[in-house]
Amino acid sequence: MVSLVIHIYCQLWLPEMIRAVHQFIPCLVNGDAVGSHTLEVRKLLIELGFESETYIGAVGSDIAIETHFYEKYGSRKQNRKSSVSEVLLYHSSTGCPMARFLYERPEPLLINYHNITPADDFEAWNQMAANTMIEARDELRLLARRTHHAIADSSYNEQELEVLGYKSTSVAPILFDPRSFERETDERTLEWLMRLKNEGGSNILFVGRVAPNKAQHNIIAAFALYKQLFDPNARLFIVGGSPIPEYLPVLRRYAARLKVKDSIDFAGFVTDKELSAYYKGCDLFLCLSDHEGFCVPLLEAMYNKLPIIAYNAAAIPETLGGAGILLNDKRPSIVASAIDRVVNDVPLRNKMIELGTIRLTDFDYELSKKSFQSSIELALADL
Repeated sequence: MVSLVIHIYCQLWLPEMIRAVHQFIPCLVNGDAVGSHTLEVRKLLIELGFESETYIGAVGSDIAIETHFYEKYGSRKQNRKSSVSEVLLYHSSTGCPMARFLYERPEPLLINYHNITPADDFEAWNQMAANTMIEARDELRLLARRTHHAIADSSYNEQELEVLGYKSTSVAPILFDPRSFERETDERTLEWLMRLKNEGGSNILFVGRVAPNKAQHNIIAAFALYKQLFDPNARLFIVGGSPIPEYLPVLRRYAARLKVKDSIDFAGFVTDKELSAYYKGCDLFLCLSDHEGFCVPLLEAMYNKLPIIAYNAAAIPETLGGAGILLNDKRPSIVASAIDRVVNDVPLRNKMIELGTIRLTDFDYELSKKSFQSSIELALADL
């Protein structure tokens, strides 16, 4: 009954000829925050009464929906019997020829902006990756000329859009469904982590791509000093894939030089069950990223009741919202002292966990859906 009411309501407010909103994403990867968001947006669009297909530049594994290569869009449209008007929604986070393809299309264009990492963060490591980021920002600037409305998943990202010339913008958080963590946990991984804790020492966690903007080198430096000064049995778990191949070997050599190589687990890409185990088996989440457009792992840590220490940069303070310790200085001595305080001050830990739980309600899935729906309504109302 509820879904029927929603469907009737949507038919009333939708512009008369708009019946389809198709999504375009450079790469749809299972488990990636933007990819997961795209799948949730598709569910929402269909719930709102739209036809919605997903067009990609590349695809990861285990994607549960049918996708189409983006250059097929025109030919697929010509083959359709229906003459309904269509709107295109582009998820911008990296460079892709798809952007210029969409620039040439006649259909109304919407953008969901998830942030583009500054090229400076990659230039010392991988010039090709840096060039991709330069191209991505050029493409984003180009698309401002014909984008009807842009939705940013943080105010930080919205400010970037405004600087690039976007006239109509709104903010709607990324669609994060904490029910995704109400899943099975890899028991073998969790037992291993708990056994290590029982042997003594704290387990410190970071989740995210192993990339220079995530500043894992700063995490390792702080961890090494923390071990030296406070907790010689501590362990660090760095979970995430390595899109910049030159960076990970340097991190390994750096860890060896600081004599903490054997205390760091570079877990790489893990399954959902394994990720759940890492969150459940660690004591603290440490994020020293120089650039984040939103940072979904902060929400994941809150959901799993991990206290958070984070560096005050980019969108981090906006997402954290006071539910953790925010550092303005990430010198190893400062970070190591903060870790020691959080690990050993039980009342502080409990307060941080409580604040995280409260903060997470601001990203309630149903509230975020309503926010995104409002942005879609705003975007389509005057087409």
